[in-house]
Amino acid sequence: NELRPLSKIIRDAGLKLSFHNHNRELVRIGKQTWLDLLYTTMTEEELGAELDTYWIQAGGGDPADWIMRYKSRVWIIHLKDMRVTVDGKQQFAEVGEGNLNWKRIREAINNSTAEFLAVEQDDCYDRNPFESLRISYKNLTEWGYK
Repeated sequence: NELRPLSKIIRDAGLKLSFHNHNRELVRIGKQTWLDLLYTTMTEEELGAELDTYWIQAGGGDPADWIMRYKSRVWIIHLKDMRVTVDGKQQFAEVGEGNLNWKRIREAINNSTAEFLAVEQDDCYDRNPFESLRISYKNLTEWGYK
């Protein structure tokens, strides 16, 4: 309820308020996650979904399922991939180079109201960031995104 006045000010200025998730918002409160509670407390006009594929998966969710669940609320999607190291640690990966199910994610995106896709890689590790961007861009263009 505290976000409603802010949301109205933002809408009146011709902008959209959205919430970007991390893994911690997938904690369960009763039968719902915190993120579900947030989105069901406010209307789609009041609060958009800015879903992050990496953090949904890191929180134990399926990014495609979340995109479809909120397909009419999502207007921007942060595309990130995940790989798991030999010692079991999660790491960021270039889009299309990790273990996310991109076929299902692409189908969900194409059936959603997403207006923007943002490639974001929090850490490139030992790779040059521009090389990481090139790899993600190559995969996205091969999938038909421009």
